[in-house]
Amino acid sequence: MSRFKDVLKYIQLYTGCNDHTLKRIDVMLQEKIKAVPDKIVEVRYVEKFSRKGIDPNLTLADFTEQYCAANNTSYKMLCDRSRKTEIVINRNRFVTSAYKEGYSASELGRYLGFCHASILHALHESKKR
Repeated sequence: MSRFKDVLKYIQLYTGCNDHTLKRIDVMLQEKIKAVPDKIVEVRYVEKFSRKGIDPNLTLADFTEQYCAANNTSYKMLCDRSRKTEIVINRNRFVTSAYKEGYSASELGRYLGFCHASILHALHESKKR
């Protein structure tokens, strides 16, 4: 209970409330404290990130190889910083398909040599078309 009294002192100190208001806060909080269990159990749950896609074990490099083979392009062309229309459209299509497969924008950006904001922009642009 001493911790509770300390909390009340801090409430009075930082809000500047009078003693009457502090007693009302005390009464309201006492009901809430009675509902709290005496023992606090520490629960540790580690959630492992799993990529949602057709094949969650497929690495981004393998996915890129499959995409490039299917679409007659190369990794170098995807990473090219050129603003030529065909290159940009091809990169946007790759980013969209990889994003739908479950790869994050940060992951795609690191892999292609762009920042994640450029990847998000590519996603936006591909939605427009």
